[in-house]
Amino acid sequence: MMKWLRSRFLSAAYLALLTVVLLAGCTIKEDPTETLPLCGNHSCGNLVMVNTDTSSSGWQYLEPELSPDGTLIVTTADWGVIPSSERPPDPAPESRQIITVPVQEGFYPVTDIRDIGAELMRLNVQTVFFGSSPQGTNISGLDRQKGGPTWIDDDTIVCWMLLPRGNRLIEVAGMSNLSSLQIPWEVLYYEPEDNQDAGGTWQHLSPAISQDREWLAFSRAGCIDPHEPLECTQQQIWVLQMSTADTANPVAFPVTSEAAIVDMPSWSPDGTRIIFSASPDLVGDNGVYGEEIFTVDFDTTGLAANGAVDLNNNLDRLTHTDPDPGSPLAPTLRNYAPVYSRDMSEIYFVSTRRAPSITLHDRNLWRVVADGSLQPSILFFTREDDVDPYIYVSQNALLLSSAMGFPTEMLDRLEQDAIERIARDNPDMSIVEVESAAAAERAELEFFAGVMSHMFIFTNW
Repeated sequence: MMKWLRSRFLSAAYLALLTVVLLAGCTIKEDPTETLPLCGNHSCGNLVMVNTDTSSSGWQYLEPELSPDGTLIVTTADWGVIPSSERPPDPAPESRQIITVPVQEGFYPVTDIRDIGAELMRLNVQTVFFGSSPQGTNISGLDRQKGGPTWIDDDTIVCWMLLPRGNRLIEVAGMSNLSSLQIPWEVLYYEPEDNQDAGGTWQHLSPAISQDREWLAFSRAGCIDPHEPLECTQQQIWVLQMSTADTANPVAFPVTSEAAIVDMPSWSPDGTRIIFSASPDLVGDNGVYGEEIFTVDFDTTGLAANGAVDLNNNLDRLTHTDPDPGSPLAPTLRNYAPVYSRDMSEIYFVSTRRAPSITLHDRNLWRVVADGSLQPSILFFTREDDVDPYIYVSQNALLLSSAMGFPTEMLDRLEQDAIERIARDNPDMSIVEVESAAAAERAELEFFAGVMSHMFIFTNW
């Protein structure tokens, strides 16, 4: 068992989870563990399932990221995961919200993610300034669409939120204690034309903070619907100097030229490079639309504070996913969400390229050497959707979201526990009846594979 996970799990959340298990009648063995050694069509390693809720047949936990001190995961979730009100509006919102989940090792299924300490980020009413009115407009942040959370410190995140002129980056303090119902927030960067009544729609997405917390990289695009990237225009990677955010003279500028898709930036640990995904037209290849992995140098001349960084400074393309000529998959092959390893020797990313030995093109996690000199190889592969890799900088751990469901090893243990519990509680049942009832419980958990995502931590690969 990983010591760092175990130490975090001995908490109120841990005791609450054990209480739920006792009430459910499960057999508790001394010092159970769900650190599962895996070795198959991917890198060998140990897998821990963080959240084990069975509250929905389709809810998704995406974009997870660990707090700097390793105690909390911030993630986006469907509105119904933790409703903002006991009586939802009619129709219920379809927006995604932001929640926190304590880092822990999941042992038993729970019916509600709140049973393991998850909390909803409830934003208050704030004044925003779109248009010429000096008084601004009061906007409630409670049920607005949100995404892309990234930690600034153990109490503060930056995320994007849908506002009247498109998605804007906001800063939210108070994440370590979300029991308050009135969490303040502020917009970090307004477009110059946001103070005009006829200003355009701009999307600020995918925020990523540098290690020194001085620079925030993000994707900026001019389009109505950010979920239709090929309809967007002027998409680039921009950076914002955090010390100038929400001031009269913010330092913000692009570091790449424009392309159909330029998104999901991430910083190298030393802060000298930004890695991101982009369509190949960024380098003049207009024949394929998909997404590839690129890197660009940042502030190697010390001029960033003056907004003088050259566009595409030492731009380098690391992946080349070339489908067969005329393949209908060409526009859909994606390599995205890249992150550096701690020692900067490798890059991990999500890809829809075909996994070895199979014909599936589901999303899985891949790895490539940092200079792109070798072909990518599989890192984590479950035959289901495996997405959103996040490297925990002080541990050799990979946090991810996956639709793999409950791992087979966990199902085996839960089924055996169920056999013992059912036999104990029903002494008149035959062994065949007991095993059949336990198998039925297992089948209920097997249902979640491929239909609901959970969060996992993968180590020692």
